[in-house]
Amino acid sequence: MNSKKLLDWLYPRRCAFCDEVLGSMEKYLCHSCRRRMPKPIGEPNCKKCGKPLVDERKEFCTDCGKKHHVYTQGKAVFVYEGGIRNSMYRFKYGNKREYAEFYANAALEKYGVWLNKIKAEVLIPIPMYSRKKRLRGYNQAEVFARELGRKAGILVDEHLV
Repeated sequence: MNSKKLLDWLYPRRCAFCDEVLGSMEKYLCHSCRRRMPKPIGEPNCKKCGKPLVDERKEFCTDCGKKHHVYTQGKAVFVYEGGIRNSMYRFKYGNKREYAEFYANAALEKYGVWLNKIKAEVLIPIPMYSRKKRLRGYNQAEVFARELGRKAGILVDEHLV
């Protein structure tokens, strides 16, 4: 038995949506979750933060119309609610680092063309306060950026900011 199979046997992969143990033919999501997985955010969406818009004639959501953000543009793959919210919570606070691969694949599927179009040279994860990082054990933005960078062939620099 090779080391990968042994690790999979000792630490089976879990569904990134419901956290159940995956079957041998399942990669990121169990069969049940694949059928009920929410669709990625489509158009129209806020040109500042990426949230879905109700009125297709607007460029910005209500929040972005009211307050100033320090970033130029944000992108979102899923609406932060329901199962995605629970999954993100486990990713951030439950040491579910393996979910980064699922999220990187979803982000690349949704924004891979855009990343190529803008010729992204480097991904820069936002650093955490050192105390917060000690409590969690890792920076989930760093883990996600490394996985996305690996898949997209983009350099990741977690020390730039």
